[in-house]
Amino acid sequence: MKISVFEYKNYRDYLRDRLSTTGSTRGLRSRLAELTGTQPAFITRVLNEELHMSPEHVPPVDELFGHTEEEGHFFMLLVLYGRSGTKTLEKYFKKQIDEILAKRSVFMERVSVDDEIPAADQAVYYSQWYYLAIHLLIGIPGFQTKDALAERLN
Repeated sequence: MKISVFEYKNYRDYLRDRLSTTGSTRGLRSRLAELTGTQPAFITRVLNEELHMSPEHVPPVDELFGHTEEEGHFFMLLVLYGRSGTKTLEKYFKKQIDEILAKRSVFMERVSVDDEIPAADQAVYYSQWYYLAIHLLIGIPGFQTKDALAERLN
């Protein structure tokens, strides 16, 4: 199961979970340190809550974990929230985080997301070439209508 940054309110918890579930944690921590221009000891100290990441460290984390733009934005907010030096600033970032989570919650309630496609549906999908062709074509401008698909596929 993929770990989602949106399930966290603390960037360190997210990092600990991502680093612990991705094969060799030592190698991954070293890679993260290399990407952020720091030492592995810095990453350890961040995870041990002795130091904070800076906003400049967020893009390399996004790169390492393959974050989407939305995930990267949320991770940045988590870092800024964690680094907040005043209650006012902490409240400001918490409000932004909560708003994103609320919007996602409404969307996720409307859309059912399954991790796996049932075997019967997979069998139908892979049974004929045109299912895949239609799937690929609808991503191309000009082929989003039934008529355009029918004309292209005869």
